[in-house]
Amino acid sequence: MTGPEPAISRSMSRSPPKVQAAITIQFSLIANTTGENYIVHRMEFTSYTMLLDEALAVYLDRPSSRSSHDAMRQFCESNPHLGSNVTKTLVSILQLRDNEWLPQLFAAHLLSRYDDFDSELMEPLLWAAIEVQNPSLNKDFLMPCVNVFRGEAVVDWLVEAFANAGQVHRIGISSLVYWLKGYSVDPLELRQRKKDGTEVDEWLASHAIDATKLKNVIAEAALMTDNLVERYHYHLALAEMPELFRGVPNCATALTERIAGNSEYEELLYDRLGWRRSGD
Repeated sequence: MTGPEPAISRSMSRSPPKVQAAITIQFSLIANTTGENYIVHRMEFTSYTMLLDEALAVYLDRPSSRSSHDAMRQFCESNPHLGSNVTKTLVSILQLRDNEWLPQLFAAHLLSRYDDFDSELMEPLLWAAIEVQNPSLNKDFLMPCVNVFRGEAVVDWLVEAFANAGQVHRIGISSLVYWLKGYSVDPLELRQRKKDGTEVDEWLASHAIDATKLKNVIAEAALMTDNLVERYHYHLALAEMPELFRGVPNCATALTERIAGNSEYEELLYDRLGWRRSGD
């Protein structure tokens, strides 16, 4: 992500356990405007759901623990439908930008447990998927959108975003192509189908996502740029089109060796895209 580092502050007025009380959370957050320009906004909101605050606190303390999963499960059971206050809270959490991304991942993991949620959450989820610099995390923000709003709507949104995006965001969008292969399948149903000898290939094919439109706009962008770092990332997204990327490094090590000493490429790769320099 480019732009100034956001200052993030949060204050919570805690109520006695099991009491439905107002929790005021104040954020300084960065909101995307146009291209790669950012404006710092301050937002205050009040949540009347104590369980959300408790689940977030448990998650931040131990993100991958059984207790964090239990806290989110308890919240979902108590809130089968997300109200407007909780939705606004989750939007604001998703719009935070920091190095660890734990609050945003909490929101994404919580939403992944729902079969439906407000469309107001689609855009902040997708911007988080685009802007998170750790490529192993972007799926966590993308797939709740895919499963709720379906692949066609997500692809259309990404195509429009790509057309209006700056370089860093175009690269971030291209990194999502890898995950736009198919909807999540029920592993129990898949196992049962294999056990029963029921047809599997067509069933899996019915879960496929058509990302052709997005791949086409990325291919057009690849033809229009000679930036090696940008073309490397487009190559990752379009591995089935090797003819577009002759001479482009085919691995991270080769890329870093190739750009060594080029200040423009190093600034893009290490400072703006967040890659770690060798030895860091």
